[in-house]
Amino acid sequence: MPCDYKNYPIDWHTRIRPAILKRAGNRCEECGVPNYSIVTKPGRDFIHHFDTHAAAIAALPLCNPSDRCEGFIIIVLTIAHLDHFPMNCSPENLKALCQKCHNSYDAKHRAKTRREKHAASLESIAPSLQLVTSITTTV
Repeated sequence: MPCDYKNYPIDWHTRIRPAILKRAGNRCEECGVPNYSIVTKPGRDFIHHFDTHAAAIAALPLCNPSDRCEGFIIIVLTIAHLDHFPMNCSPENLKALCQKCHNSYDAKHRAKTRREKHAASLESIAPSLQLVTSITTTV
């Protein structure tokens, strides 16, 4: 899911994100996969590591098709806000994670948010549901 950076501090890309990647050794702090690595899908078997995203993209067509299960992916580390608040950029609240680990970490929070939105939408239409109920019971 794309990130809306308007809610992030102005120095997110220039100071905060690089500092967290440096602290993590440019690896996922959960599974250890290096940033800008090419791995197989779905097993995530390591193929090669590159210094930049552009270099990984350029090398992707050169990967051996016999290694391919369902293809390859390029690992691009993301920075997770452990409390889910983008403005809280204290180092202890941030963690460098690959896409898979970040999605796993956020899964419970996303499910809770969906439940809350669903409950709020039901509450917003509750008066009309009561009206429908009263009409059907009087008929």
